[in-house]
Amino acid sequence: MGEKFEKFCKKELPVKLASNERFDRTLLMTEAMDRKDDIEVAAKINAKLAKDQVKSIAKEISRLHRIVKTGYEPRMVDCSWTFDFDKNEKSLIRIDTGEEVERKPLTESERQLAMSMDKVHD
Repeated sequence: MGEKFEKFCKKELPVKLASNERFDRTLLMTEAMDRKDDIEVAAKINAKLAKDQVKSIAKEISRLHRIVKTGYEPRMVDCSWTFDFDKNEKSLIRIDTGEEVERKPLTESERQLAMSMDKVHD
């Protein structure tokens, strides 16, 4: 009964590092800190990029919402200016519908054109 026997195992316990081992761990720690800094910078860049993308999509949603709500969409449309020299004004007419979309006074150079045309016809 008083016999002893040994059973071998492994257990994690603190071990004093040799100076070269401590130096190696210092290098590993510095590299890990650099990797962490790189990841944090990339995360900030990605967060800004994501924020910019969300802002862009929100702007597009807002634009489309206005179009759907009003039933109209801004587009380039063929138009023609009609000059009325007697009334001293010009009108912008949509070619597709014939609708007048803008009316404004003639500029000085346009009035000069009218006078030049009158001289040609005299």
